[in-house]
Amino acid sequence: MIANNMFNDEDFVFPEVGEREMACERLIFNTTEDLLLAMQDANISQSELAKKMGKSKAHVCQLLDGSRNMTLKTLSDMAYALGAIAKVVILREGVDVSHVVAPELKQLAWNMSDVRTNPVQTIKITIKASNAEYQTKCY
Repeated sequence: MIANNMFNDEDFVFPEVGEREMACERLIFNTTEDLLLAMQDANISQSELAKKMGKSKAHVCQLLDGSRNMTLKTLSDMAYALGAIAKVVILREGVDVSHVVAPELKQLAWNMSDVRTNPVQTIKITIKASNAEYQTKCY
């Protein structure tokens, strides 16, 4: 195929992307967008975030552009570095089926002597099983 007529080739067909792949890409996109918005709200650059995490700027950049796989531990580390808490919420047919097993720091903070004066920002990730839709909310 010649570059000049690459898009005029009648035999070219875009590969079909399954719902599972789309659901995965949507979750990655929404999560990284939420992190970027949290960075913007906290007025923290990628370099500053990398320094707080003890990682290179390139590593953080790859996490945020989706080219590096982000584990839940890394998501938690990034949120912590931003002064936030990451939560994963799983919905089935619009109903939250998540179960809180470990209490949040905020619930335990009342008996600690080193309590933060500023409220903690929470990044909420919502996953819907129906129609493979994903939603995110920051509050």
